[in-house]
Amino acid sequence: MDCPLLIGASGTGKVQFASSSLLSSGFVLRHTGAIYRCVALAARNAKVDFADEKGLKNLCSNLKLSFVFRNGINSIILDSRM
Repeated sequence: MDCPLLIGASGTGKVQFASSSLLSSGFVLRHTGAIYRCVALAARNAKVDFADEKGLKNLCSNLKLSFVFRNGINSIILDSRM
């Protein structure tokens, strides 16, 4: 199950709330901040300029991201690497 959308300012406890309340109920947390960082890392590794909208769109369409929750830890995997 996908987690309900939690929107709010940085540092307001969205992830803490989701981790403690929702993950134990079987929801999957997709942390947008982690997604943004993975895109930035992939763009840097592929030498795609952050201002290159077409290049980023192409990069994102081929990006392999997955989310896992193991041993109480929610993680994002980029191209098979945690």
